[in-house]
Amino acid sequence: MIDANTSQLILDSDIELSEQLVEEIEPVGFERIDVAIDRLRSVPESDVQRNLLAEILPGLLFSLSETPDPDRSVLNFQRFLKSVDDRETLLRTLSREPRTVEILLRLFVGSQFLTEILVRQPDALQRLTEHKRMAEFKSREEFIEQGRSACLSAKNVNELKLKLRSFQQWELLRIAACDTFGLMDLRTVTRQLSLLADAIVQVSLEGLSQLEGYDVEHIAVIAFGKLGGAELNYSSDIDLVFVCDSHAEKYWTLGQKLINVLSEFTDLGFLYRVDMRLRPWGSSGPLVTTIDSYVDYFERHSQLWERQALLKARTIAGRYSLGDELLERLRFSAFDVEAEAVRQSIASAKAKIESKISQHGRKFGEVKSGPGGIRDIEFLVQSLQLIHGKSKPFIRTGGTIEGLIRLSEADLIHAQEYRTLSTAYMMLRTIEHSLQLMHNQAERFLPESGRELAYLARRLDFPNEDLFVEQFRQHTQAVSRIFRKHLSKENTEKAPSKVDEEDHSKSEIVSSGSDRFANVPPVSTIRRLVQEFQDSGTVAIDVREEDASSYDIYLLASNLQVNLPTICGMLFSEEFDITSADVVPLNEALSKTESTDLKLKADVRSGLFVASFRIASTQQQESDNNPQRLKNLTSQLREFIEEGRADDGRAVQSLLIRRLAKTIRQQKRAMDPILPVEVIFEQDEQSPSTILQIRAEDVPGFLYELTSAIHASGLFIDKMEVRTRGHRVFDTFYVRDGAGGDLLDEERRMQLRAAVVLIKHFTHLLPQAPHPAAALTHFRQLLDNLFQQPDWLNQLKTLENPEVLSAITQLLGVSDFLWEDFLRIQHENLFPVVTDISGLQVSYHKTDLVNELNYFLLAGDESRRIDILNEFKDRAMMRVDMRHILGLQDRFGMFSLELTSVAETVVAAALAMCEEDLQNSYGHPVNDEGVPSRLTVCALGKCGGQELGYASDIELMFIYDSEGLTTGPDQISAVDYYQRLIQTFQKSIYSRQKRIFEIDLRLRPYGNAGSLAVSREAFEKYFGLHGPAWPYERQALVKLRPIAGDTGFGEEIVQLRDNLIYIGAPFDIASMRAMREKQIRQLVQPGTFHAKLSPGGLVDCEYFVQGMQMTFGHRHPAIRLPNTREAMKGLEQAGILSIDERLSLRDAYRFLRRLIDAMRIVRGDASDLAIPAFGTDQFEFLARRLNMENLQLHEEIERHTCQVVDMVISFEDFIAR
Repeated sequence: MIDANTSQLILDSDIELSEQLVEEIEPVGFERIDVAIDRLRSVPESDVQRNLLAEILPGLLFSLSETPDPDRSVLNFQRFLKSVDDRETLLRTLSREPRTVEILLRLFVGSQFLTEILVRQPDALQRLTEHKRMAEFKSREEFIEQGRSACLSAKNVNELKLKLRSFQQWELLRIAACDTFGLMDLRTVTRQLSLLADAIVQVSLEGLSQLEGYDVEHIAVIAFGKLGGAELNYSSDIDLVFVCDSHAEKYWTLGQKLINVLSEFTDLGFLYRVDMRLRPWGSSGPLVTTIDSYVDYFERHSQLWERQALLKARTIAGRYSLGDELLERLRFSAFDVEAEAVRQSIASAKAKIESKISQHGRKFGEVKSGPGGIRDIEFLVQSLQLIHGKSKPFIRTGGTIEGLIRLSEADLIHAQEYRTLSTAYMMLRTIEHSLQLMHNQAERFLPESGRELAYLARRLDFPNEDLFVEQFRQHTQAVSRIFRKHLSKENTEKAPSKVDEEDHSKSEIVSSGSDRFANVPPVSTIRRLVQEFQDSGTVAIDVREEDASSYDIYLLASNLQVNLPTICGMLFSEEFDITSADVVPLNEALSKTESTDLKLKADVRSGLFVASFRIASTQQQESDNNPQRLKNLTSQLREFIEEGRADDGRAVQSLLIRRLAKTIRQQKRAMDPILPVEVIFEQDEQSPSTILQIRAEDVPGFLYELTSAIHASGLFIDKMEVRTRGHRVFDTFYVRDGAGGDLLDEERRMQLRAAVVLIKHFTHLLPQAPHPAAALTHFRQLLDNLFQQPDWLNQLKTLENPEVLSAITQLLGVSDFLWEDFLRIQHENLFPVVTDISGLQVSYHKTDLVNELNYFLLAGDESRRIDILNEFKDRAMMRVDMRHILGLQDRFGMFSLELTSVAETVVAAALAMCEEDLQNSYGHPVNDEGVPSRLTVCALGKCGGQELGYASDIELMFIYDSEGLTTGPDQISAVDYYQRLIQTFQKSIYSRQKRIFEIDLRLRPYGNAGSLAVSREAFEKYFGLHGPAWPYERQALVKLRPIAGDTGFGEEIVQLRDNLIYIGAPFDIASMRAMREKQIRQLVQPGTFHAKLSPGGLVDCEYFVQGMQMTFGHRHPAIRLPNTREAMKGLEQAGILSIDERLSLRDAYRFLRRLIDAMRIVRGDASDLAIPAFGTDQFEFLARRLNMENLQLHEEIERHTCQVVDMVISFEDFIAR
């Protein structure tokens, strides 16, 4: 962030912006820096105000850089400040309370409608900063009472309209602010909007009665649609029906007056657009109807869509008993319908809606009514309620989310369908709200403008519009599939193809004996190749188009051992897949064609091979330039083979690796698991060669790596045959050793089999490597070093040990960061590390780690202390990872405890080093009385809970106890000292990859906009009950645990934390649900179950426990524990959880942790925890990792997640009561 002096220069109107100032401001992201700065300079009216704004400016610019549109935000910031009469007082508030700046900017960027309300009512800002009171849920009665108070002074209907609009706008601002800041979840937001509308209708009725004498004792207002279901939007129409007990005509004028109060446009806008078309006979029917007339109409004339609409009907104003009596009478017959009629009616209505959308020229991006939109989910819920509501009354409910829950409980939709539909509904409704809030208009389409689309994506916290649109597309497609399944006339679910159903075992034998090498080139082709070879002296190539997507390459060359890997690599790098291949010595090809008249010398002919490759383009779209691609491929093959004659092809291989890496980077990440490789040996009866058969899943690049490795190992390939069936390959090699002998020795076959598996697994993981070129190079170095060792066979011999072979397989298939560990650290000595099975059996305690680190630090060079520390960290982490993957940690939680011990050891050592360096110059900070200042380093999150796992970051907070100055020759303030200490600390710990042992300080007050060093006073003020901390930040303190620094001061901070968060206040359920909705919306792939973030996943377990701790911790100090499992035990001992509840929760937590660990091993990606679809190979592989059958794993996922969801819902109900 900029310093104080730069702030003054930026705001000085007498100074032109220099290049240096512009460079300071550029990271904010203004399109017009000069315009933005002019706007800021126009705000202060005095030097005092300019100085105050200068104090705010660093944090303001940082917050602006976090917004989707800094230019729009700074404009609205300028307009707001200029609308305030006492600007100096406001600037003092903003300087004192940085959170207020954040609140303003987020509202400015999220809604121009809300911005205009704030500009008209600047005093509302003070109430917005009291976010804990602002987020309190208001009942209908509270809304009504506050609405009545707001309208007390109204002397006529026109004043009533204005006062109601002013009241509504504050409440909309309050609710939208809570929505924006994550203080309310979607259900709470829509419920509050609905109750607000209820109250406004009721107060409007009462106002008309008081001001104009209307009788409202015998009339009721019934809401349908979004309002009836208590799911109102920010800019929804409200569907109303007016009923009375008798003499309906007496109330027609009142009905019209009520509509006028609600919908007439004034200087402050309107309240609601009112739609009365759902009354009997629609627009042509009377405005008010008696309940007897309504029942008669419904029983004799109602259409199916009217019965569907009744599902959401609810009395909202007037005489409630009258409205409820009508609804009870109507619902008695509402569910007497035919299932097929319901399906046809809804399918027909949906088709008409989508037809109208298409007529407007938009086929994509309609959030509400487009394919897979909100309307699809609502229609699906309503159709199932109509069809089954008579026999299952408990599924009748007006709310869509509640309806989905009840349909799932009734087994009318599957659990995964519930997750897909509920997640999509929350996502789509959130988009709809964001669109409506911008200008208070009923906008339903995604913007067509790329700029506006990017702006919408950023407002919804997506990093870019592409990811946002892809999430939207996936959600709507998943909804459409489920909608069609339940409602379409035809089942559009694709049946499994015959290929998918085929038993692979029947096609295992692709060719054998005399059937092998059946695709050698015909004699006419061989003749042409020989003639071309005689002319060039190096290689002859003939390319032919087989069909629109595949081609045949015939080739004649020498030096098979060097050129075969080159050919395979070139084809892969040019995005061609080898679907079949036959490579044989020229003499053998001639014998198959019975041609002996080719004019080649015997010694020349014996060194040549002829090859036939069938290739297919792997590019997603075939293009018209394929002839040119093939021409280029032919030219490059010739060039590489010619250049490969020098230095045994090493220069060519180096160039080829770079080309391969470029191709790999363009591929999608390999998400499939590593599946088994079958290696079979036979002895060729007609030659000294050994036949090596490999059967496995097809992996791009495998053939290149395998042929390269065979060549590097000193073995010779005489012949090769490749066949492909579906996604499986059947490769056959005829190989012999350097002396020309076969491979009869069983030990050597075992060693070669292990090498094949190693190479296969490497090529499978290669697309996931962060730097494929480096990975290829390092792997080649590993193999080269290994095969050049005189005892390479003895090194590979260790793979006879099943434990070691399992270790190799697992360690190469787990994740990017372990793979990178092998490439970067262990590539010269891989096997000694992996094969030290006995050494890996021992668990290192923290004391052992500290002693080992101290030994290395004492023995090492003083100038390399930081490097030694990080090398120790990497080794220790890899060792813990290997113990876990190999199953050497026999108790649940040992993996996390061991990783946490490593983290604590490294953090403490790094802190000590940094303090020593800093104190040499500045001494130690002391307070005014000369007492040394104390510092504690507190862990939060996974580290605080001693629950670290794969790819966990290290969340820390540095807290010191007093202000003052340092004692050294260069004296600085305590806060400056600690700032420098933390900056040095951050630089002392290296993170090789994102998310791997990254130091994360964002949970400090004000996050990245706040000071790195936190004083005890600031900690107490920020996290106090009435402090500016967001609810999720207070919740995060449950995990706080001191791990370094002054032990006594750490204990004081823990006690202070207890006094701040364990105070008996109910847990903020709405805020927690809002956070969960955001996580699901952004991070869960539509249509999948995410083991960590989906409903019922690991996060729900953790948040449930933390919510219980914050709710009951003031009574039971023993439950104030940072570790989740220990906290569960404490909750049981305190009598808060029963034994059965605790065991159920424990089992779910353990299962989900094991599931996540297995997923990370299977996927090789610590961030992708979406469970593969049931019935796929990936799911089967995951089940095997967990020692389960497929169905058992599927049932366990459903059982545990449903139990967690039920417990969370019960807790929410308890808090609500």
